Amino acid sequence: MRILFSSVTAAGHLLPLLPLADAASGAGHDVAFLTGADMAGYLGSRTLLPAGPGSAELRAETKRRTGGGDPRHPGEAAVMHFTDARIDLTHDEALDQARRFAPDLIVCEELDFVGPLVAAALDVPWAAHAITAPLPAEFHEIVLARADAQRIARGLPQRQRAALVDPLPDMFRSPADPPLPADRIATRTVAYAGDRISAAAPELPVGRPLVLVTGGTSVREPVLLGGLAVSVAEEGFEVVVTVESGTVPAATRVHEIGFVPLARVLPELDALVCTAGMGTVQAALAAGVPLVLRPMIADQPWNAQRVASAGAGLVIDTSGEAGAAVRTVLTEPKYREAAQAAAAAIRSMPAPEVALRDLLVMAGLPTLA
Repeated sequence: MRILFSSVTAAGHLLPLLPLADAASGAGHDVAFLTGADMAGYLGSRTLLPAGPGSAELRAETKRRTGGGDPRHPGEAAVMHFTDARIDLTHDEALDQARRFAPDLIVCEELDFVGPLVAAALDVPWAAHAITAPLPAEFHEIVLARADAQRIARGLPQRQRAALVDPLPDMFRSPADPPLPADRIATRTVAYAGDRISAAAPELPVGRPLVLVTGGTSVREPVLLGGLAVSVAEEGFEVVVTVESGTVPAATRVHEIGFVPLARVLPELDALVCTAGMGTVQAALAAGVPLVLRPMIADQPWNAQRVASAGAGLVIDTSGEAGAAVRTVLTEPKYREAAQAAAAAIRSMPAPEVALRDLLVMAGLPTLA
């Protein structure tokens, strides 16, 4: 079986696909990724079929078409970024790459609208893969309509998805969310570990408690991360920050460790301070680590509120609040208890190998390679 995973050129969209893709590789299927060339570092030894512009080029095209809109926030710029701009600059190259790979199934992260067009052109089944909580209905309806207009303009038939693979635990759902779709396949979160080849964790400070400060893969603002780190260190905690040496101001108990896959540091952490990207949030809670959240862009404010509603962390408005918030989540047991409850809920979800089997059945494909 040949399975193609298609993603927007952004790590936060690509990385959630890796557990299912690695399960497919482990089962003997041929797996490849259809995304921009600048995602190669995140994929490591996995097969990349590069297609479309890099993230910087796509942002520039979005800015040109919208007159300066910022695609990092919901609105017309984000709609243009994910639909017309990306489809126009990616579709033809993606279709050529996919034709050569000849997939039996295409799995598309939920804001990738190129993959479904390719599936329609090749007449193969496709499935969606959620990367965050349900998007606001108004935004979701607009991007779906714009993507469908692209399909019609290209004379492609409409092909319904076979399933939705969804790693969001039920405890993070809101009463305002739409009902779970009938084609949903639940699967558990697996923290990003880098390449499939195992590697040692970085050397970490021995002091305790140990707190990680990170902007994930999407927020790399030294002033913000430095402010968060210093605030936490001033409360007496050891702090590691996922930035290169010399990026944030030097401070006692602040240690720069570069970009490190979360799976290699989570077992050592007592708390995690981040900007509430869903990948970071779910990985931390899968490890039972309580959170302090300073949301900045995209879905981060919504993600932060879901964590707060679950009682597994605190949301702050400024960097200077981080230290006191970390002390609160570490000294009041309810936060760790809620994080551990989240970890138990995530562990109870089906493994990626089980989700893969269910996906192949729903797509009408053989479950053996």
